Amino acid sequence: AMALKERGNELLRAGEARKAEVAYSAALSLSPGNVMLLNNRAAARLKLEKFEEAAADAAAVLERRPADVKALFRRGQALEGTGDTAGAVACLRRVVELEPTNGKAAQELLRVSSAASEAKKKAGNDRMKAGDLEAAVALYTQAVELHASNVAALNNRAQARLKLGQHEAAATDASAVLALDATNVKALFRRGQARRALGDARGAVEDLETVLDLEPANATAQRMLEEARALLPQADPGAAAPPAAAA
Repeated sequence: AMALKERGNELLRAGEARKAEVAYSAALSLSPGNVMLLNNRAAARLKLEKFEEAAADAAAVLERRPADVKALFRRGQALEGTGDTAGAVACLRRVVELEPTNGKAAQELLRVSSAASEAKKKAGNDRMKAGDLEAAVALYTQAVELHASNVAALNNRAQARLKLGQHEAAATDASAVLALDATNVKALFRRGQARRALGDARGAVEDLETVLDLEPANATAQRMLEEARALLPQADPGAAAPPAAAA
């Protein structure tokens, strides 16, 4: 079996993935369940784009060695090939947990999670346009779970939650965006809307004033700011009323 393994390795290095797969399979017939052979055959099958078979080989390794980094990485690649991006992200996250300095795995995780998150965000946009707000929120949530820094998904979920009357959750989403991008106008505007609905007139005023600092010609923000300021005496009896207009 070891001679066949070495032959498979030589073939794989030479770019002969199909012949390498045959060699590893022959070796496995002599040494069933050998994790090294399974891992190597997974690598050959990845090159052949036999993603389901490669994923199965890696899974067989992981049954015996759950923390095998090579198998996790290759299973992640294989699952991406089958279209199971959530499974791919889970495998790659585990690799990074086990090897925090593994730059290749971190880079691959960022690539796969970003692409998968973007796809979920786009699907959420479609549901939003169709008026299916709860489905949109679910898809945006999946997008954020895949890639926590997907600002557009967070912003869009805030908008959907505003429309659903989920003002506290909308404010939380907008705040998450602002933690990543303090001058994000959409997030400031939506948090201002949410705060106003929650009775936080002062917070709404602060957000909307910042919007206008960034976009002085934003007429919608100006109108909403005036409405929020009008609520200040009720929300905060000690707050000074806006100055009266000159006669």
